[in-house]
Amino acid sequence: MAKRFINDRDSVVRDLMHGLSLNSSVVTLLDPESGSHVAVRTSVADGTQPRRVSVVSGGGSGHEPMAAGYVGEGMLTAAVAGEVFSSPSDTSILAMLESVVPCSTGILVIVMNYGGDKLNFGTAVRDLKRSHPRLPVKMMLVEDDVARQDESDRRGLAGTIFVLKVAGAAADEGKSLDEVATIARTAAKSVSTFGVALEPCTIPGHEPDTNRLTSDEIELGMGIHGEPGDKSYRIDRSQAQNFARRLVFEMCSRIDGALCGKDGLTTTCTGLAIMVNNLGSVPQSEMLIVCHAVSEFLYHGNGRVMNGNLHHVRFFSGSFLTSLQMNGVSITCLALPMDNGYMERLLLAETECEAWSKGFALQPPSRRRTIPRFLSSKQADTKKSYGGEQDGTGEASSDSNSKYGLNSRTEKYITVITESLLAKCDYLGSLDRLTGDGDIGDTVRKGCTRVHADLTHGRFTPAAGKPNVLFNMIANSASVSGGSIGALTRIFLEGMASSFQKQIEEGRTPSWRDAFVQGTHDVMEQGGANVGDRTLVDALKPAANVLATRNGTLSQAAHAAQVGCESTKSMAKAKFGRSKHVGSDVLLNQPDPGAVLVCVVMDAIVSAQNS
Repeated sequence: MAKRFINDRDSVVRDLMHGLSLNSSVVTLLDPESGSHVAVRTSVADGTQPRRVSVVSGGGSGHEPMAAGYVGEGMLTAAVAGEVFSSPSDTSILAMLESVVPCSTGILVIVMNYGGDKLNFGTAVRDLKRSHPRLPVKMMLVEDDVARQDESDRRGLAGTIFVLKVAGAAADEGKSLDEVATIARTAAKSVSTFGVALEPCTIPGHEPDTNRLTSDEIELGMGIHGEPGDKSYRIDRSQAQNFARRLVFEMCSRIDGALCGKDGLTTTCTGLAIMVNNLGSVPQSEMLIVCHAVSEFLYHGNGRVMNGNLHHVRFFSGSFLTSLQMNGVSITCLALPMDNGYMERLLLAETECEAWSKGFALQPPSRRRTIPRFLSSKQADTKKSYGGEQDGTGEASSDSNSKYGLNSRTEKYITVITESLLAKCDYLGSLDRLTGDGDIGDTVRKGCTRVHADLTHGRFTPAAGKPNVLFNMIANSASVSGGSIGALTRIFLEGMASSFQKQIEEGRTPSWRDAFVQGTHDVMEQGGANVGDRTLVDALKPAANVLATRNGTLSQAAHAAQVGCESTKSMAKAKFGRSKHVGSDVLLNQPDPGAVLVCVVMDAIVSAQNS
């Protein structure tokens, strides 16, 4: 197991958030016992924050200081953190949003373009709009990664920090929500980022991936969760000379090409903001070498936009958005628009956030002075001389007579399902690390642990005889884990609860078959996946089809799920999640982790029914 300065892998986020809030004059935490990791400005917490537009963000942990490190006057009003590399749950996001409502004339939610974040933030924003219909709320995505050729699938990277800074500064000037959103979107459309890794990162509590890159390989475009990049290169030792310079020039050329492809930037750009970002463990000595190479490209690389001879340059370097201990860097270029210097002034506006640096005005090589070394009198004399992230029995039951407040059959099904999933967490995690980002094992473990704890503590007692209430409660418990699987689990269970509610309102006996089919429909509709896309739908939909026939048994449904899961082994391309960035050589012969999860649940239900 990788060595880490942590107390326990399950308390990493809680502990780091406590460390973040040590400067209580700037940041205050939402009560950690609430189960949400939320940081707000202290002025919001103590009620002294003037009413104005609030800019908020968040995402999985492991990218510090993003996002909670940017909470403070001049930047974010609040931020929410999920587990390591896992989107925060929609309930945690909603808690963050509700915390800033009293001081907000509007809320701008800025999110990096990742599946789990889009699902969970989108759900929370919709919930907030329903509860506060008069409060204007906008959500936008940042997708500045130019390593991948597919423009419809670009990830959010360090360019997000520039967007947060200008939006936060504009909001604190008193701009309206529409004005702040316009400024943020302008920045997002004008920024491009490219990253490279010499070594991948390792999630706390897990073994390092020693097979990802050999000692003489690097990976261009590796994602901040360790997703596969554009391509890997083998370093020819005979060509190690000028390696950093050649690598940086290739990265900058790709960024310049992307900027040139954006409408009008070649003619409307008036200046550049350059960020050299340490993704985790690059030594400062090497960061300085990379910065120097970037400067050389700016003045000698002949870029059409990324050119210091054509535009003045503001230079930023440091750890702005990391990926745990990844040995890598990203380079970002923001093309400043023709706005009389306003966006640059927003970048330079004061902020309380120590994680932000104003950077400096980069001078061209010809204006970087050197001075002669100071000589002793003896040396001078010498020089002068020589001239230097239910029931399964058929129908929902309504009796309640156990110690947990639910009927014994329902308790059994919940227990068997959660225990079966917990037993498979390590396998699911190892499979997901191979075909995705590796968070599903820990996500399932946290969700199942919470459901099991709520059952044993009697928290589901109010749901006795009310399957619609029970499934909503389980959905709330299970989705605390966040991530894409947490969001999809919540969608499925709430779909079942909705079906039960409708059946009850129509005077029908609640049928778990109808509920299962509805949950599956909702997952497919909201998640967007279909059979054949290499997702959990490949196992879930066949099981739902069997149950929808009325004559299909649970065993047949479980078998259909298994067949569907097996079919994912022959699918060379995933269309959803981070697996879509994984090559066919890795995916082939490996089942989709989500499909495996569905099979575990179906087998557990059959086992509970037969026991």
